Amino acid sequence: MKSASQIHRRTVSGRGLRAAALMASALVGAAGSASAQVNPSDPFLWVHAQANGGLDGWLTIPLAQAGILPTGYEWNLAIQGGGSPISINDTNNGTPIVTVTQLRSAVQTLVGGVQSCQLSFVTTAGAAGGTLTFGTSVVGFATMSPAEGRATASIGLTDSNGDGALLTYNGALGTGYLAEINGIGAGAPDFATLLNGGSVAVGPNGSTNPPAENFPVAPGAFSPIGIPVSSMHSEYRFSITPFDQVSGSSNFFVRVPAPGALSLIGLGGLVAFRRRR
Repeated sequence: MKSASQIHRRTVSGRGLRAAALMASALVGAAGSASAQVNPSDPFLWVHAQANGGLDGWLTIPLAQAGILPTGYEWNLAIQGGGSPISINDTNNGTPIVTVTQLRSAVQTLVGGVQSCQLSFVTTAGAAGGTLTFGTSVVGFATMSPAEGRATASIGLTDSNGDGALLTYNGALGTGYLAEINGIGAGAPDFATLLNGGSVAVGPNGSTNPPAENFPVAPGAFSPIGIPVSSMHSEYRFSITPFDQVSGSSNFFVRVPAPGALSLIGLGGLVAFRRRR
C-alpha cells in the first residue's frame, strides 16, 4: 500500500516530460487539437482527510502525472497510480486516516464541444472515521455564452465491521456533491448541489447504493446558466464512521445550447445560481 506522501512526492523526469510532450503532440495531430480545448489547473485531483484527535492529511495528484487522452486528461489509480491502495495519513504523526482503493478523474471535450468533468472513488475509513473532500481540477475552456449545464452524482455506503455505518454530508445546505463554475470556493457560483438529505445510514453488515441524483432531473436535460462560463469544478464532501466504506461517481457537463434552445434563453429561461459566502 502506498501512502499519500509517496504519491505526492513522485515527480516526472525530464525524459518523461519530453515523452509526454511527444505523445501529446501525436494525439493532437490525430484528434484535431481536442486535448487543447481543456486547460486543467494544478493539482489535477486532490483529497483532504480529517478525523477526530486533530488528524489531517492530503493526497494531491499533480497535473504532470495526468495521462493524456485524445479528448483531454485523466488520472486513474488503476493506471497512472499503479493500482495499489493509497493510505492518506496525518501529516504530523503518520497515523492512517483513510485508505483509497479506487480514484479517477477525467476532463474532456466531448462531441459537439461539450465539456465534461468526471470524478469517482472508493474509500474506507480508519479507526477514527473520517471527514473527506474529494476535489477535481478547476477545468478552464474557451468562454461559453450562452451556456447550459447538467450534473449527476451518486454515492454508496457499506458497513465493513458489523456495527452499522453512517455517512453525513458536509457540503452546502447538507448536500454531498457540488458542481461549480467560474472558480472554486467562496464567491464561485454553484451550478448544482446534489445528494440531499443530510445523511445515509445502514444497519450491521448492510449496504446501500441509491440511484444517482441529477440536475436537472429530467433524463438528459440541460439547464440554462445565466452568465458566461469559462471553467468547471466538482467535489464531494462527507464524514464516515470508523472502518466503513464509501463509493462515489459523478459527471458535470457544460455546453453551448443547441440552436433550438437559444430562443428559450431569450425568453428568460435562465437558471438561478448561488454565490457561496
